[in-house]
Amino acid sequence: TQSRSSAASDVYKRQIQKVESSFNYVWHAKSTRPFSRRFSDYLSVIMVGPVLMFSAIGMTASLMNSDVVQALVSIEPLGSIMLVVTKLLPFLLIIMAFTFVYMFMPNTRVKFSAALVGAIVGGALWQSTGLVFAEFASSSTKYAAIYSGFAILVLFMIWLYLSWFILLLGSQAVSYTHLRAHETSLHL
Repeated sequence: TQSRSSAASDVYKRQIQKVESSFNYVWHAKSTRPFSRRFSDYLSVIMVGPVLMFSAIGMTASLMNSDVVQALVSIEPLGSIMLVVTKLLPFLLIIMAFTFVYMFMPNTRVKFSAALVGAIVGGALWQSTGLVFAEFASSSTKYAAIYSGFAILVLFMIWLYLSWFILLLGSQAVSYTHLRAHETSLHL
């Protein structure tokens, strides 16, 4: 049991180092943070990020099924406004989560405006990919009886890969926006 927990902590430590090196590469940061700082920063990101993501997903489903919301939707123009808000709220929560990640993950100070630009890019890609992925997963249910356990694992791994890819792509947008704003201010 002790060797398993030691192996798990080693995997976690290496994963933190890979994430740190990826963000440092994107941001051209030369130094790394001490492990204790990385651990506390990433733990806070790991705790806050999923809460915002799952809140966004769950809020949409539960809000639209509420009796109060259904009654409000029937009153115009409140119904149209509620429909737009319920469509935008998950996207806004995801943008908040991505902004939080982009401000705390790099080993440098990141301007809020740059983090917000990258979060909009990452959030839009994440939402779009999520819709495509959900459509794909729901349309492939006819094979679920035979391959369900294997398919779930494969789909999860693909989703995990795409999520990290989108996170790093958004980080590129943050870095570009941040560095471009910095270069512009130097030339003024």
